[in-house]
Order: sequence, then structure tokens, then C-alpha cells
Amino acid sequence: MPHESPRKHLSGTALVGAAALSLLLSAATSPSAAQNVRPDQPLSTAEIARRVTDSVVTIHTASGHGSGVIVDPTGIVVTNLHVIENETDLEVVLANGDIYDDIAVVDLDERRDLVVLKLKAYNLVPAAMGDSDDIRVGDSVVLVGSPEGFDSTVSEGVISAMRDTGAGYSVIQTSAPASPGSSGGGMFNAYAELIGIVTSQARQGQNLNFAVPFNYARGLLSTEPTMTLSDLTERLTTSASSRVAESTSSSTGISSADADRFNDLMQAISADEDLHEFVEFRDAGDGLWLFFYKDGDHVPEILGYVELLEDGFDRAMVVLQSQQLPSPESPWTSRQLVSLLQLSFNWNFAKLVADSDGSLGTMLELELRTTDKYSLIIGAYSVGEAADDVAGMMNAPETSGSSTMAPALTEAPAARTASVDLLDHAVRYDPGEWSEIPPLNDDVLLQLEHSSKEVWISLITERGEIPVEAMVRLIRQNMVVAGAQDVEGIRSGKRLVGGIELGYSETLATVEGVPFIYLAHVFSSERGTIQILGWTTRNLYTEHKATIERFVAGFHLP
Repeated sequence: MPHESPRKHLSGTALVGAAALSLLLSAATSPSAAQNVRPDQPLSTAEIARRVTDSVVTIHTASGHGSGVIVDPTGIVVTNLHVIENETDLEVVLANGDIYDDIAVVDLDERRDLVVLKLKAYNLVPAAMGDSDDIRVGDSVVLVGSPEGFDSTVSEGVISAMRDTGAGYSVIQTSAPASPGSSGGGMFNAYAELIGIVTSQARQGQNLNFAVPFNYARGLLSTEPTMTLSDLTERLTTSASSRVAESTSSSTGISSADADRFNDLMQAISADEDLHEFVEFRDAGDGLWLFFYKDGDHVPEILGYVELLEDGFDRAMVVLQSQQLPSPESPWTSRQLVSLLQLSFNWNFAKLVADSDGSLGTMLELELRTTDKYSLIIGAYSVGEAADDVAGMMNAPETSGSSTMAPALTEAPAARTASVDLLDHAVRYDPGEWSEIPPLNDDVLLQLEHSSKEVWISLITERGEIPVEAMVRLIRQNMVVAGAQDVEGIRSGKRLVGGIELGYSETLATVEGVPFIYLAHVFSSERGTIQILGWTTRNLYTEHKATIERFVAGFHLP
């Protein structure tokens, strides 16, 4: 390959670093980006993200976080009621990092899980409001929110269906991925108009996510607050108590209609043998069902339980929980605790629960009204898979750290006489092996070419602290934004480099018709984020992977 051609490909892939990252994560747009003038033509996902990111906020509470959407420049924010219920102290964080904690309530709709908040703010960037009645199945949509705490995350999909909840309103079903923390975020159409408020997920994965049509929120909109957060909590508590007191349901709090629906749902799953390949359900009597997860890598079979319970707001919930898993005989090590956190992050919807005796389990709660047999069996699969992961983590040797820990890299300092500072770290390298070439992107701190003319390295730093798990995912997402084709993740995880833990990923992508493999290493701290991005053509990757890793081994803390 000519000397110039591979370097040219960097112009498309350098956006994997700072430029494309800022497109998705920073507040680079001006207020005019959210203007209410509909574009003449449908917009690309990147353009929609640029227009709406400043209008989406992150809501932090004492028990978690969610998202919200600014709909008026005076600080009017629409979100899900469940994001803030029972919370009297909130922080609303704008895309530019500004924080508001003096927050009042304008109005709410308990049935549809909507609430309108008022910030003491001025000249914010509102989202353009669309007409949620004017949507069709198959229309493209973009979700923007803070799933898993990663602010201003963008995902795309289509409208899969309009679903009647059976509770007096409909929801929009979408294929766009959403995760915990997405609740309250915005669903935008192809013209960057707000058409829905993301509200719930019915299964692990990216197929059954929902949004409340935005037109339901229009009747709540005002600029005048009507109550404080404490008033709201008191109102919801009184309302729930009143409903319980007036209930004619059984002592369990479950209405006969909900019990019948749950039983019909479980019977339908039990009778559908096509669903039994990996998870099988059995009736244990007295309203209790068992499920058996049969696709384990570490445990042959995981036993789980399915029950219909009522939450504190009179909602029927399907609760799936795995059998309790014994904790290690010796005290938890720091590596095991970190591994548990990593596993919990990767599960999305299943969550870890601990008993008073130290044993662990995994569970998932689904609202009965939005659950069908397919979402329930995949929910059970999620719980079983998570329990199997925990069992594997506890049985793994301590030196391995986690199933995604790659072999450590250590530096052989001979001949490493050149060095470049990377925030508070640095990387040493051999100038006889690597030569500096002009960066083709202003965001690249240093660009190097190997003496073979077959391998390239880009060093990129960001001032923002971005978790390595998020950065690894964004590297692949941003390749698509930058124009790469056939982007496919090969593997990702963590590795120790000179005793420092870095995230890494291997990604296959085609740029201008040429297949490349990119090996990225990422480090993040309060000083910022560092990327060491190496790449070569796919046919030479086996030969040159060690070349890239030899360079990365020079990463150190001076």
C-alpha cells in the first residue's frame, strides 16, 4: 500500500477521538440549534444529536439518576414521575455542566408517569416540540438520555408499534436501545422534534423499550410552579395510602384481574415449547413459578423464582429472582468487588441483591402492564445469565481479575528514548521504530508511523473524565458517525499496563473500502481521558498486534 494512502484513512478515523466524542458528549451547539423551525429534510442521527443534546438534562437523586428534557427556556423540564418520586432533594445537570438544585413542580400525571419541573433558570435551550399523533410504525427515532449515568448518550432505532397499556393510555414501542437512567429522556423524530418521553424497558436488550407520547405532556405545560418537591412526596404518599385503603383486592394487594393476567401470561409461556431452549418455566403452586436457566458457562443450571407482587404505588410487578449464590469463603477482595461492579454495569437490567448472610442473587422487576411472554422469558434469561456471571466471578482465580482482563503489558525500557506527556501520564517509545508524522486532525496530540509503514498510532487527550467502559463503547459508535463501514467489535475489556489499569478494545472497520483493525487503549482520571489508538490493515493485524502493544507498554505515570 502506498505510504500516503493509510495515512489518509486517519482523516476518517481520527474522529474516533476528540472530534466525534465531542459531537456526542459535549454541549457544542448554540441555543439556535433547538429552534422550532422544522428542517426541510429529515436529518442524520449526528445532526439530530447536535440539535437536541443541549436540551436533555441529567437528574440526580439520592437513590439514583434519570433524564429530562427542557421544553421552555425559563427552565421547564419534562421527565418521568418515577424518576423523582419520594425524592425531596434533586440536582438537575445541564449538558454544559451547570447544576440546579432549587426545583419546584409545575404539574404531574400519575397515570402516565409524567411530571413537569421548574428550574430557576434563564435562556436555556428548549427542544422543538413535535406532534406525537403524527407518527407511524417504522419511522426513525433517536433517544437521548443518561443511561447508566453516561450523560447525553444517543441511540437510534424505529417506532416498532403503538401499544395500549390497558391503563387508559398508549405508549410508543421502539427498537432504539435504552437502559436504566434513560427514563425521562427524549425520543426525537427525524426532524429533531420531541415526540416522546422514554419511560420503561421490558427486557434486556434493545427490542422492547417504550416512551410516553409527548402530546400527553402538553396539557401539563406551564411556567408557574404549583408545589414543592416535599408537597409532591406528601401528595403521592397520601394518594397511595388512599388507594390501598379503598382497595377491594386480596390481602396480597393484587387485584383478581392482575392475578388472572399474570397466570395467563405464565401459562402461555409454559405451553410454548419454542421458548424452552434456554429457559423453562414450571408452576410451583400458590402463585409461585420457578424458572430454570440452562445456558450457563459456569453453573449447569440456575434456579429462579417468578412472583406477582405489588409495589408501594399499587402497581402490579412481575419479580424474577435467581437462587441465592454463596459468597466466597474468605472476605471479598478488592478485585472481586471491582469485578462485581463491572458485571453489574454490563447487565443493564438485571441487578445484584445481597442477603443478610452475605449470599448474593440477581433479580429483575417488570411492570405487569407492559410485560408479554417474550419480554418475560428474556428477562428470566437476563437474571439467569447474571447469576451465572456472578458464579463465574467467584470461582475465577484472583489473578485473572475478570473474564475480560487481557494479559498485562510491561515495558522493556531499552531504546525508549523519546517521550510524550499525556495529561499527568506519559508514554515512552523508541524513535528508531516510530517516527512522527503530521496529524491530519487538530484533536490528535501526536501521530506516529511505524518503520514498516504498515502501522499507525494516534495519541489523543480529552479534558473531560469519561469512564473507560463508556469510552470503549463510544469508540465504536463514533467510527460509524465518522463514516466507517461494517464496524464490528471483536473484543473489549481491561488490562494492566505497567501496573495501571486501562480499558481496551479491538474493532474491525472498513474505511474507504479498506478493512482495518483498530486496537484502542483508554485511561481516565479526574485529569481527563487518554486514548492510545493503533491500527493496521486487517490482513496484517496478527503480525502487528504485538507492534502496537509494544508501544502501549511504554505508558506510565512519571
